[in-house]
Amino acid sequence: MDDGTYTYHNLSHMNQEGCIYPVIIHQDQHTLIELTYQKRLTYRERNLKKYQPEEFYATHNDELITQSYIFRHGELVEYNPNPISYDIEKIAFSTRGCYGSCPVFKLTINESRQAELNAIRFNRKYTPESQQPTLLEGLYLTDLSPERYEKLIDQINYLDFPNLKDSYALEVTDQASSTLTITYGGGQVKAINDYGKQGTRGLSNLYLALSKLRFDLQWQPQAKPMSDSDN
Repeated sequence: MDDGTYTYHNLSHMNQEGCIYPVIIHQDQHTLIELTYQKRLTYRERNLKKYQPEEFYATHNDELITQSYIFRHGELVEYNPNPISYDIEKIAFSTRGCYGSCPVFKLTINESRQAELNAIRFNRKYTPESQQPTLLEGLYLTDLSPERYEKLIDQINYLDFPNLKDSYALEVTDQASSTLTITYGGGQVKAINDYGKQGTRGLSNLYLALSKLRFDLQWQPQAKPMSDSDN
């Protein structure tokens, strides 16, 4: 399952609460982790449970959820038994700030593997070797390697993104938010707004992979957006 390496992976997720019961299972020639947990309640559900228990339990007879996960690209992700290879034309990922120093940026990648980064504010990387953080501000362009691009495409397709919700939100304050927009299949568009960036495990993993591109690639400063480069 882990290709012979040992790393720590947190089984909890922001849409879960209470105890988590993991079981290793084998399905479709894959080794999976099946997690059973209690879904996180909304504020309304919490109030019903506390002040109107009869009404709450009348609509919440089964609060346990069981979900299977697979280990892919170094992370746990919701198991998809029949992934579809969509023709992805463009990936756009943007973040919005919080009440602290959450990074704000917009990243766009087209089907030619060209990437554009608009680093708006708080795009810093701290390393033990450097006394000062690496800071990105402004507009940058680069090309992804075929391997890096195909890994992203595989990661996105495995999510079955057209069938995900259009909006996710944590019922907590002071969280950053993001918008993931995928153009595919001859101009079809799927946009996912995610307050807290915890919509699903697969989405959280993808957000992290896209965010890492800011400091993993060799970016070239630019004066104008990629869409204007031919004008």
